[in-house]
Amino acid sequence: MTYQPLVSIIINTHNSIEFLTEALESACAQTYPNTEILVYDNASSVNIYEIVAPFEKRVTYFRSEDFLTLGQARNEALKQAKGELIDFLDADDLFLANKLEKQVPYFEKVEVGIVHSNSKFLRKKGNQWEDQFNYTSFASPSKPWIFGELLRRYSISWDTAIFRKSAIGENPAKWFHPHFNMCTDFDLF
Repeated sequence: MTYQPLVSIIINTHNSIEFLTEALESACAQTYPNTEILVYDNASSVNIYEIVAPFEKRVTYFRSEDFLTLGQARNEALKQAKGELIDFLDADDLFLANKLEKQVPYFEKVEVGIVHSNSKFLRKKGNQWEDQFNYTSFASPSKPWIFGELLRRYSISWDTAIFRKSAIGENPAKWFHPHFNMCTDFDLF
């Protein structure tokens, strides 16, 4: 693979510690070689840095002293990202190791602004992960223009979406809506 743009993996968290270690491990385990991993701690009352510290050679940690809405926190984290491509990993989600390796090549075509896929929702029982359900996206490489379909039925699984930073522009006011505490991805995409 000759096309290897920097991918910024952003993990926003506010007191989310239950699966954070596993989320960080899945980000660090990517088979795609050119990544930066950013953790944006949104004024947590628990010690998030304690969980991030073992990963400090691979992870850059930022902390807000004041609690922000999810939209604001995502924007603040995005300002720190140096990557051409952006991939958000919520603190309770996991990436398969080859996620970026499979998705990044689609961006060789300049007109591609976002790539997403199906996802699997899991539940943890004890130390074991169980399938809860599969989420199937309606989009496919044979159906790349999806705006009209998104207006009818939003089916982008946030945990799978990776997008070109230039597709959302330079103006943070046009990124994630600062008043939103949920559905930030729906609004952005």
